[in-house]
Amino acid sequence: LALAVLTTFGFVAAANAQTAVAPLVTKDATTIVRVDLSQIDGPKLSQTAQKLAVAAVDYFVADAEQAKEMKNAAPLIGMFAAQYAELYVAPLKDAGVAEFYVVVDKAVDAENPAYPYVAIPIDDLSKEQTDAIRDALKTLNGQLNGALKYRFARFGFMIVPIIPDTVDAADAKAYVKARFTKIAKADDA
Repeated sequence: LALAVLTTFGFVAAANAQTAVAPLVTKDATTIVRVDLSQIDGPKLSQTAQKLAVAAVDYFVADAEQAKEMKNAAPLIGMFAAQYAELYVAPLKDAGVAEFYVVVDKAVDAENPAYPYVAIPIDDLSKEQTDAIRDALKTLNGQLNGALKYRFARFGFMIVPIIPDTVDAADAKAYVKARFTKIAKADDA
C-alpha cells in the first residue's frame, strides 16, 4: 500500500510538472531545463566551483608546480561563482521567483537562428509580484548588456528571450512576434 501511495504521488507530481511546462513544449523545443532558485546558494556554489577547479587541474595538468599554482587560484574561482550567483540570482529571488525554465529551440537554418529564452511561471502571482519580477529583469538587463530587453507575459509565464544586443531591434521584434505567437495553451494541445 505504501509503495502504491508513493507511486501515485510520484505520478501526480510528474503529471503536474508536465502540465506546468506544456505551453513551452513545441515541435521546435530541443531542451527545457528547470532551474530551482532555492538550490542556488552563493557559498555552496563557491565550494562546488573550487572543487571542480581542483578536480580539473588534477585531471588535466601533469606538471606538479603548474598544478599547485592553478590550485591556489581555486578560491578565486569560487569567489567569482558566488559573486555571479549574488549578482544574477539574488534580484530574481528577491522578486519572489522560485523557479524558471530555460528553453532552447532548434534553428530553422543558419539564416534564421533560434534564441533561447527564459520562462518564469507567473500564473499564480499577483500583479504586484509580476511587476517586481519585471523590475528585477530590467535590473538584470542592464547588467547583461541588453540581452533581456524583451519580456512579456504569455500563457502563465513571463517570457524573456535572450537576444544579443547586436541583433537589429526590428529583426528581434519580428522574431519574438513570429516565435511566441506559436505557443499554445496546454488545454489546446
